[in-house]
Amino acid sequence: MRTWLLLGAVAVLVAGGIWYVVSLPTKVDRLPAQAYGKDWYAVCEDTAYTKAAPYEGRGPHEIVIFGAPGGGAGDVAESDKPPATWQPRRPEQVTLVACAEFEDLLDVAAECPVGGRRSLYPTFGSRPERTTATLSLWRTAYKVTVYEARTRDEVASMDVTGQDTSCPYSPSGLMRSGISSAQWKRLLARYVEADRD
Repeated sequence: MRTWLLLGAVAVLVAGGIWYVVSLPTKVDRLPAQAYGKDWYAVCEDTAYTKAAPYEGRGPHEIVIFGAPGGGAGDVAESDKPPATWQPRRPEQVTLVACAEFEDLLDVAAECPVGGRRSLYPTFGSRPERTTATLSLWRTAYKVTVYEARTRDEVASMDVTGQDTSCPYSPSGLMRSGISSAQWKRLLARYVEADRD
């Protein structure tokens, strides 16, 4: 009986050790070539860029944001955007990476008009008839996680409902509300702007 208990305890320790090693982020001893772009998305998945700036000292702590873009032009016209000082100019300035992950469709936020033609090949001299159809834009819930780029340590995690419900210029497929610039500013200011010991 003791032998089985001992073997069970050893198995649990080995499994725990394997899980710990497998769950560690992949450490990359270099930086992406640019201070923005898809290479930094690797932090959202499981990569730590060990040459990135540490999350310490005076703010602002430059951040790269991924996910939950708005549907249309509403976000472009928004005046309350994160300040330019949040955007890294060089790769070695990137400190934080924010990742928005889709969680759920909540309800229909808007009906976006889609102009179509009944006849693609009208007869000579006739005028194609216009139809007005709509596609639903869904209010969408996201989970936003903020990571330190250097270690991939989680700095914060929050649930957010996208407030950008503006219709895109060419509606198609499944459309979701996005996280607006003003929302990003409110969500991230305390992590980007604050001084850290």
